[in-house]
Amino acid sequence: MAAVLAAVAVFGVAAAMVAYGLYPGYLEHGEAAIAATAFRLLHGMPAYYAFDAPERITNIYGPWTYLWHAVPLALFGATLTTSKIAALTGPVLVITGAWAVGRRFGRFGEAVAVALAAGFIIMHLGFPVTVRPDALLTALVALATWAAARTEGPGWAWAESLAIGIAGGVAANIKIHAGLYFAPVALLHLAGDWRRLLPMAAAGSVALAAPFLSPLFPLGDYLSWFGPISAKENTWNGFRVLWMKFALYLGVPVAAWALAGRQALAGRERTYLAAYVACVLVALFPATKNGASHHYYMPFLPLLVDLSLRAFRAGRRRVVLARALVGFAALVLLLAAQTERRFFKSLEWTQARDVTAEIEALIRANPGLPMQMGVGDIPQRFYLYSWRDLPVFAGGPYTMDAGIVMEMTKLGVPMPAEATRRMAACETRLWLIPGGESPFTLKGYYDQTIFDAAFRDAFMAHHHKVASGRYFDLWRCEE
Repeated sequence: MAAVLAAVAVFGVAAAMVAYGLYPGYLEHGEAAIAATAFRLLHGMPAYYAFDAPERITNIYGPWTYLWHAVPLALFGATLTTSKIAALTGPVLVITGAWAVGRRFGRFGEAVAVALAAGFIIMHLGFPVTVRPDALLTALVALATWAAARTEGPGWAWAESLAIGIAGGVAANIKIHAGLYFAPVALLHLAGDWRRLLPMAAAGSVALAAPFLSPLFPLGDYLSWFGPISAKENTWNGFRVLWMKFALYLGVPVAAWALAGRQALAGRERTYLAAYVACVLVALFPATKNGASHHYYMPFLPLLVDLSLRAFRAGRRRVVLARALVGFAALVLLLAAQTERRFFKSLEWTQARDVTAEIEALIRANPGLPMQMGVGDIPQRFYLYSWRDLPVFAGGPYTMDAGIVMEMTKLGVPMPAEATRRMAACETRLWLIPGGESPFTLKGYYDQTIFDAAFRDAFMAHHHKVASGRYFDLWRCEE
């Protein structure tokens, strides 16, 4: 039964990966921001800008996020499909990592590990297959979990300590709170021999610091964003969205150890489970902030798998535990089926093809002219902004991102005068605006007008509409 569940779950993940890889668009507007920034790195342009810089495109994912997504763009060219390649390798790495963790528990352990991993990936759709760092972060935790499991006896364990350190350093340079996912497995590894702390910490520090040696990743500009962003409020609505995932991530390993019996939980595994529970609870703080959600729990997945299978190995009631683990996997897959159905339903193939074709036709009709995409005034059509990296891939500028400005407006950060001057000076000659809409008058998620009056006035004073299509108007700037 575990093997059947694993096969069904893997097939579901594979279907989602293939479909999204071929889909001519994105599910979420933030994907285009990551892809555009990764592409700009290849042309020597930095990922981060100061708070008062006229470029309003800084997204505070760490450098390794952009480096990871830049590799396929460098190798295969910049298209919607190639921008997703790095993201689509994430689920493969996560499932492979879970399988490697489960191997220590025999064929049953392998099947349960794969079933749980693939099932939870489907539950988190579309985050694991979209242009985001969540799947990569989960794969790094899987690497650390596998390395720690190899070295539970005494000794330096140099290779494993270095692997855990590098994985942790890279992860912290993807999302700054990544230590929550690594703390339990790091404690498990160090319980074998605390001398391992030195090589682990040294490797982690190098992996964390290395990207900032490049001018592409100015450290001061990167760090300056965390103070204001940390001030974003937590909401009850955030927990309402993620409570089911929270309950599963907390409940599955705890229930497994409860079935294993109190005597089975001892020594380092008691510390391991306690640290895991504490970190799952603490993760509620970043996960319930505005803009966050249940994907903040996905990196706990390798730890959930490892802890649950450890309970199976340690418990005396192995048949009961085996049935419980299969039951957990079946429950996850049952819940995931509804998520996958919504995922496939959200892929608007005909519309996505038409939008892509219209943008590409406008780019071809205006060779050599700097073009960016802006926003209009209808929130229901903000989804069109998800295609904004197509002009960037064609060589256009990327200096103004409405999603980033939305967040900065919420934080009370004003639009710099230099950004308004650039708009008036026609530094971007052409702007794509959703058809029939008033340019740059959109109200964002926080019910605030994103762009201030001076910026909008500068646009209207120097731009006029020169073409209209089914989805976009083309506005041209004249000094």
